[in-house]
Amino acid sequence: MKALAVAAVVLLCLLLAAQAGAGVTLSRRLAGAGWILHTRPNCSACTAQAAALGDPFYAPQVVDAAPSAFGHPYWVNARTGEVQAGLRLRPQLQKMAG
Repeated sequence: MKALAVAAVVLLCLLLAAQAGAGVTLSRRLAGAGWILHTRPNCSACTAQAAALGDPFYAPQVVDAAPSAFGHPYWVNARTGEVQAGLRLRPQLQKMAG
């Protein structure tokens, strides 16, 4: 009986640890690395960019009213000034997030 109780506590701890790690999404990692996404309304590539993140979107986002020299979507790193123009696929986003 005691071994069963210990196993239950271990299982509960593992579940809680997994749940805590689940909150760190790719978009949160991008935001933590300083990346800001620029989009435009009615932009199919911008919609595809959100889908490429594959998680709830938490990164800072700017919706531009006017066209940009970079096109849309594009990412700007607020820390370094680096610009990543165009649709970024998940592997590229993961690299940007560090």
